[in-house]
Amino acid sequence: MPVGHMIKFILTYQTAFWREKGFSGEIVAGSSTECPFCVTFDATSPSGNAALVGFIAGQQASQWSSKERGERREAVLSSLVKYLGPEARSFIHYEEKDWAKEDYSGGCPVNVMAPGLLTYYHPSLRKPCGRIHWAGTETATLWCGYMSGAVQAGQRAALEVLAELFPTSLTQEEQAAVQNKHSAEGGAKQTPTSKLRYLCTSKAVVIATLAISAAVLLARNQNAVLNTKAYFTNVFTTTRHKIFVL
Repeated sequence: MPVGHMIKFILTYQTAFWREKGFSGEIVAGSSTECPFCVTFDATSPSGNAALVGFIAGQQASQWSSKERGERREAVLSSLVKYLGPEARSFIHYEEKDWAKEDYSGGCPVNVMAPGLLTYYHPSLRKPCGRIHWAGTETATLWCGYMSGAVQAGQRAALEVLAELFPTSLTQEEQAAVQNKHSAEGGAKQTPTSKLRYLCTSKAVVIATLAISAAVLLARNQNAVLNTKAYFTNVFTTTRHKIFVL
């Protein structure tokens, strides 16, 4: 699953001039060589610090990532002037972040699935694999791709681990949340039988390999029938014995 490519920028202003002109500050622009961003939003803080935030994403991000910071800033300002007026040039500060250049993320906001992957493999995003539990914003059920989603996914994974190691430490609400998660995704808790099947997987592979080899031997030596039968009888007898003991 390749990660998305996005460049985020933010400009601060003395006043939210776009509001004074009756604009929301939200711009949705089509892909073009003149306008680098695809969308902007009013990012004015609750205390009144005026700001606009925008995103250069996808193909546009790939094209503009190789350009100089100053060239990107000038293109952003020119486009803002086009949509909001000349006041857009009178900014206090411009800052940007190319997430594709981050060592530990390599892009943002989330990984991109090829057609069909989400349909067939979506449950596997959160389903534990043995002792491995998955946590990350991509596995969130709310606000996927955001920090809020990362926090939610981390809490879910922590509850799953506690449910396995120290179930008595969970409250009734937490236990119910874990059980509901398993029921909703069909991820029933491992039973002793399922764990045993997992432990015997390597032997199952060996048996399958020997079965193919036996088919080849049968064509060459009829005595191989007796040898193969004796081996499988011994293997299954040993397996049944171990299952009973466990």
